[in-house]
Amino acid sequence: MSSSWADLPAALEGSMSKLDELLSSDGQLKAFTTSNAIDKPATFGIKSSGSDNTLLVEVTNGCKVFYETSGDGDQPIVFLHTAGSDGRQYHGAMNDARMRKKGTMYCFDLPGHGRSFPSQSYYPGAHTNTEDSYVGCIAAFVKALGLNKPIICGASMAGQVCLAVAIRHKVVGACGTIPLQGSDYLNMERPWYDRSPYVNQSLFNPEWVYGMMSPTTPLVNKQLIWHLYSGQAYGYDWSNTPAMSQATADKIPGAKHKAMPELGHFPATENPAKFVPHLIETIEHIQATRA
Repeated sequence: MSSSWADLPAALEGSMSKLDELLSSDGQLKAFTTSNAIDKPATFGIKSSGSDNTLLVEVTNGCKVFYETSGDGDQPIVFLHTAGSDGRQYHGAMNDARMRKKGTMYCFDLPGHGRSFPSQSYYPGAHTNTEDSYVGCIAAFVKALGLNKPIICGASMAGQVCLAVAIRHKVVGACGTIPLQGSDYLNMERPWYDRSPYVNQSLFNPEWVYGMMSPTTPLVNKQLIWHLYSGQAYGYDWSNTPAMSQATADKIPGAKHKAMPELGHFPATENPAKFVPHLIETIEHIQATRA
């Protein structure tokens, strides 16, 4: 072995991102690592005899993630749904002829949401999320599909994570983000009855989010959002004011904030026809800025 390969981590330092990309797209590897036999992460190391520095490999059990795609435009766009819901929120925008021409759109259900399987360690009623796990999930999706510099767009919980994606854009491979109801701080206080055994969550959850919509939202879309939340897990969304989003945008060089009249907490679902022009304007702003 030549001296340049005496230290494996040092020799492969410039190739690690490419190696991760290849591993995430290897069908045969996925076939062996998506297994109930892997009930916890397994880690092993590879090192050369010339150094104690070791290349660590962690194998975890994957879970099935459902996604939908539409459009054939040049710009990849990934939509992220709100807490306790799923990707059906974006059907209106993804079926819009203007958006299908503008970009190629993707929307996936988070693990444990909608039509995606939960992780092996998931317990009903105990779903939670962290910035690292959420950003990691988005990054894994982008890499698995080989998306080239996508724009990440999401509302509420997904709007908050869009701020994290903007900070960690190199990890995700994103060229820009569109945070809807995004602000850098929410107190996230829960009332005591959020998880009370005396409360019917399939009624409480949709009733809670019903009040977050614009009064001008068409009734059929209000009922759709109510239905989406009636069949989901514990927990609900928080919201913030346009002023809070503006204050956050003021702290970020190059950020642009715009209020969307007559649209509430779920703009893509409440009124896709009114939401899409704002969305296209923002996409074009990002493209011009990045260019």
